[in-house]
Amino acid sequence: MKKNHTLPFILILIIFLAGCRAGHNTPPLSASISGGVKYYDSSQLQPGVILLDMVTKCELIDRQGNSLKKYPFGLVKLLDDGNILGRADSLLVKVDPDLNIIWEKIFKFQIHHEITVDDSGNIYLFTPDVHKFMGLDIRFDVINIFSPEGKLIYKWCVYDHLKDFVSAISKSAWLKHLPVSYEESASLEEYIKQDPERFIIPTDADCNCSFEFSHFNALQVLPENPVSSKIPAFKKGNLLLSFHPYSCYGILNTSSGRIEWVGYLPERTRLHSPQLTPDNTILVFQNCTSTDWTPHGDEDSLHAILNQNIPHQLQSHKPESRLWASVTEYDPLTNNKIWEYTAEPKESLCASSRGSAQRLPNGNTLVCATTREKGGRVFELTPEKKIVWDYTYPSNESHDSIPANFYRAKWFSFEFAEKFLHAPKH
Repeated sequence: MKKNHTLPFILILIIFLAGCRAGHNTPPLSASISGGVKYYDSSQLQPGVILLDMVTKCELIDRQGNSLKKYPFGLVKLLDDGNILGRADSLLVKVDPDLNIIWEKIFKFQIHHEITVDDSGNIYLFTPDVHKFMGLDIRFDVINIFSPEGKLIYKWCVYDHLKDFVSAISKSAWLKHLPVSYEESASLEEYIKQDPERFIIPTDADCNCSFEFSHFNALQVLPENPVSSKIPAFKKGNLLLSFHPYSCYGILNTSSGRIEWVGYLPERTRLHSPQLTPDNTILVFQNCTSTDWTPHGDEDSLHAILNQNIPHQLQSHKPESRLWASVTEYDPLTNNKIWEYTAEPKESLCASSRGSAQRLPNGNTLVCATTREKGGRVFELTPEKKIVWDYTYPSNESHDSIPANFYRAKWFSFEFAEKFLHAPKH
């Protein structure tokens, strides 16, 4: 029986509207610092507000940790006209600043990780699709582009471009150990059979299947930039994508449907939120690859199913351990590492899943790192790697057994946030 997503969402909105309208009298920025803020250096941080994305809901806070606005959906995208996009499971909604629904759209499977827009207001998001591949039902990522009115205008699925995608990831640190290198003229299946666990990953996504082949977790519509004069793939409008967990990120040309450029991480790590910065570098949040946390349940059983169905030469099982996360900046012209932050000691920041990094106008970097033990943490670093703001969500709420499970955090200026808060600038 098909689920009715609309009615529950409307009920959720009614509950939240009461609280949000009452919250229009938001506390001034001079209010006392909340228990969530552990460190605050107003002389060096970037003024503004922070949007915390907690999978099923989002919240705007000020730098004192005061809640300014709450949203009853995740993956919130604040639009220039004051309207808001968000996801409630498999429902995409567009609402006004008072959360009145403008339009909504239901998908077959859950929207995941990213909702963004381009200069024309077109909407970009990820959904999965399921295809039979090598004897198994496999989840493959789909990139969807919608008009501002919610009409589908473009669709690209990994399954339909599988050879191109495998060619793009085949030179990554995730796959470099394979005895036979990939050639597009060769059999894709034979290449994968060398070590299928490097390609086909256990998943608990709501797709009625146990495995996925790709796991896109970030999308940036490239702005005008000088890198494109040397690397044509960086032209405005192309899509910079995170190829988690394959230790690389790439650029998709939506006109040709081809992945035209790939940036490879030097280490075999998972990654989140690669972004072309205003300085024309690429900033990446690199996860730790700790083997002590299996977010998808009993992975050994899933590995056994995979091994029974696909004959193979190697059994990689879990990746090598890298027990710390980092924020790293790369030069796209050389792929050289030009800046990196690791905690002291390194292992004190180990985010196995999720995370983000954003370069701020003053040159600082906003970092979001969800850890299993401590939950959602957001902090701001100077270029010299000094922490000038440090915040941990002061709540015991959990998702997937993790307190305040942040997908990511995003900074916005006071001027931009005004239209969503109905409050004067402080």
